[in-house]
Amino acid sequence: MRMNSVFGVQQQAVLIVGPTGAGKSPLGDHLARHGWHGRRCAHFDFGRNLRAVADGTIGGFSGDEVAFVEQSRVKPGDLLVLNGLPRHRGQAADVDRLVQIADVIQLDCTAEVVHERLRLNSGGDRDARTDDGVALVEKKLSDFAARTAPLVAHYRDRGVAIHRWAIGVRTRPEELVQA
Repeated sequence: MRMNSVFGVQQQAVLIVGPTGAGKSPLGDHLARHGWHGRRCAHFDFGRNLRAVADGTIGGFSGDEVAFVEQSRVKPGDLLVLNGLPRHRGQAADVDRLVQIADVIQLDCTAEVVHERLRLNSGGDRDARTDDGVALVEKKLSDFAARTAPLVAHYRDRGVAIHRWAIGVRTRPEELVQA
């Protein structure tokens, strides 16, 4: 196990990997509320934090990040749920020095399903998103296939458990997880 330099404790993490619109944020929020295999979880949503910085609603650390540290929600034995970070093998090498990825949850869906999930806001997390235009979504899907999807093999090669779940247009986190 590795030491997490922020919390000074051995920290295990669950990594959620999936294309834009697959439901990573709703799943991470669900795990934070209900846990994973009987363990408490804290959800770090990298994309949500990036969007907040980009739209100027916060600077520096997000309110969630500050609360995360102040409330010490991650305690020994808890799992950190990573959503949106790492995005490629180079970042994975850095993340691997900070936490031990114990599980990878791979959310699989087609481009057609992604577009329909976004249109319907199936995960309930797409309100006021400015990054869901068709051209940008197609670029995100291409980037995901080229850079992020190979993370699954990176972690499989290290003996990490891979949980592969098919995502449909209306799939909800509670249908996937039996906490």
